Amino acid sequence: MNNLFSRRAVSPAIVLLVLAAVSLSILALFYFNNVHNQLEETTFLHTAVIDVEEKRFLLHFYTQDIFERSVIEQGKSMNHEAFIETFKKNAATYIYTNGSYFVTELAQLETLGVDAVSFRDGEINLQVNFIIIDERDRIKIKYEYEELFWTKLSSN
Repeated sequence: MNNLFSRRAVSPAIVLLVLAAVSLSILALFYFNNVHNQLEETTFLHTAVIDVEEKRFLLHFYTQDIFERSVIEQGKSMNHEAFIETFKKNAATYIYTNGSYFVTELAQLETLGVDAVSFRDGEINLQVNFIIIDERDRIKIKYEYEELFWTKLSSN
């Protein structure tokens, strides 16, 4: 029995097994750390998308309000230039005293031209292209979409 414990040499298979176990443990720690970082970014992206959707809802709500007020103010005497002028005047009611809009993307309404408005078959249509940009640490979301606002003109 003394001969068994007196040996100082260790089997190469055991050394390789210990080295493999240590390296596998270190690799697993790095992997779990990277997965954790990716999960945080996924959660962060989710909140950014929700914020973009909230801005889209607000843009739709306020643009629809501006559109309806402009149609009412114009009455039956509608032409493209007069409607766009009234529309931009109504949009300006959402500007703070410092010159910025309540929803910053509403500033895109200032660039509308007469080609965005059309009158046909007793309807008025307004086509608006919006761009919503949301930037976070390493994430940039650019959401471009086209929205059509329309209403029937009263026959009174």
